[in-house]
Amino acid sequence: MRSFSKVSPNVWQSQRFNALPDDSRLLYFYLLTSPHANSAGAYRLPSGYVCTDLRWQSDRYMQALNQLIDADLIAHDEAESIVIIKRWFQHNPPMNEKHFRGVVRILSNLPQVACVQETTESIHETWYAKGTEGKSPGTSSAIEPRHHLLNTNFMNGRG
Repeated sequence: MRSFSKVSPNVWQSQRFNALPDDSRLLYFYLLTSPHANSAGAYRLPSGYVCTDLRWQSDRYMQALNQLIDADLIAHDEAESIVIIKRWFQHNPPMNEKHFRGVVRILSNLPQVACVQETTESIHETWYAKGTEGKSPGTSSAIEPRHHLLNTNFMNGRG
């Protein structure tokens, strides 16, 4: 279980989020911060866990879940009980190569349904710089974080 989760304050300016009823907003924060969440923003979450944690009936959960899907804030595969937080890597990019590989490993261990494949593509788009297509994710010469602020002496262990 993670002991920390990052939630962007920009959520309060999001039209998608602000147009939602309170139950859907609560569910969204639960999905961002629940003990089941991980650093990939994509995880298996059976509905019974949510209902138990939030003390909700199933129909209340399903209504809020469908509203989040309709608002394009999450993706969900009901058959595999997979939840994906949309645009996760815009707010939670991998901080280093080890983190990147860990996220890829988490995604590869999930059932390869469409929403997981889309998220896997998203992490690669976020992480790889132009000209590195086709290179192995484990090859450090092929990996360059887009986020130049992460390429400081301190962040690279030299400061």
